[in-house]
Amino acid sequence: MKIRIRKAIHIDVYTIFMLLSCIVVLFYFVPFMSGFLPSFIMFGILCILFFVIFLFNDWRNFRIFLVNSLCITLAVIVFMMKEYVDQGIIGIYSIALVFFPLFCAIFLISKKKYKQLKVLSYIALIGLTITAISTYLGVLLFPEMARTLAAVSESDTEIITISTRLNIGGFDIVYCVILALPLYFIVIERFVKGKWAIEKSLKILVTLLIGLFALKTQYTTAVLLLFLSVFFVIIFRKVSIKGMAMVAFLAVILFGSFSDDFAKVLNHMAEVVSSESISMRLEELADTIDGGAVTGEDITERSKVYGKSVGEFLENPIIGNWDIKEGNGLGGHSTVLDLLAYTGSIGGLFIAYTIFKVEKYLLGTTKDDEKGKYIRIFFIDFLVLAVLNPVISGTFFALFFIVPTSLVIDSTEIKYKGENHEKDIMVV
Repeated sequence: MKIRIRKAIHIDVYTIFMLLSCIVVLFYFVPFMSGFLPSFIMFGILCILFFVIFLFNDWRNFRIFLVNSLCITLAVIVFMMKEYVDQGIIGIYSIALVFFPLFCAIFLISKKKYKQLKVLSYIALIGLTITAISTYLGVLLFPEMARTLAAVSESDTEIITISTRLNIGGFDIVYCVILALPLYFIVIERFVKGKWAIEKSLKILVTLLIGLFALKTQYTTAVLLLFLSVFFVIIFRKVSIKGMAMVAFLAVILFGSFSDDFAKVLNHMAEVVSSESISMRLEELADTIDGGAVTGEDITERSKVYGKSVGEFLENPIIGNWDIKEGNGLGGHSTVLDLLAYTGSIGGLFIAYTIFKVEKYLLGTTKDDEKGKYIRIFFIDFLVLAVLNPVISGTFFALFFIVPTSLVIDSTEIKYKGENHEKDIMVV
């Protein structure tokens, strides 16, 4: 007589979810990871993660159902606009990679997995910092590499191989480093709280290092965005949000009144900056502000692609033009303008409502006003970048949805520490 004994293997779903999520987050921020993680493996990982998210979500909860439904609708809009719909399985992989951070953050918050979200946040910032350092060292050997990666194609195998092996970041990484300045400030305040001199010194050091990084990578808009971010940090320390609106209004008036002086400042900066690429673009920007004729390739091309999207929007400003695609009717150089041209005013309002609703769900309220100010600076910077450049990528979305959410959640603010929550166990 044979006796068969079956043992149930209990697997904590959240442990698997966290391990796989860490891999995906590192994939976003560490280019070296793509060297030994082929697309089909990443696609398999994403399938598992989305399966867990949709299986274990509490769909009976109206708020969870609402934010997830809004995000699914937004993903469908982007899926069609970005021509992913014509790419078959590759398009599905691309849209999953882009929107995973959004669904991941919502899922972990809904399950009150704050510590896990915090782990992902610090992994993202550590990965971004490591890549920023390796990118800086890489551009010392290949000065144009980071700039070249902004327009690299799959056929440029040599450039991709070099950048992957040396862990050199391109467009997404460079701008994420700039955007992360107020987030780094939150981390600094958390770890050196009460030590005023050390805190100020670290903030100044981080700002200078990011500035040096922006100059070396030769992204002019990144340099200007950094100046804007530092300006907001200084102003927000002294001025309320309502006061900030007045400051912005006065800034517009001052800019119009002293445009000649601003142009002179930019020309002086162009003379001082060692990077020929940045120097040329600053001169072009100065000429534009000064009202002169501009022949520079960068600003001229930007004007054309912006105008393309604006023209499409003006043709059908209410419901948009759902038959156009990126590169075929859309400029492809401004996420905000492209979405408005594609979806119209109605779609634009829906997208704005979706992002507002999701962020409200993720962030909730924080008692720490200083953290709140830094988060608002980060969102303003991100919005400015979205107007000027494309920001639809998993790297940008991870920085936007995962990192700020966990940074405003302090361990002393979590009320669920002593509570026992139902664990989702998979029995094999």
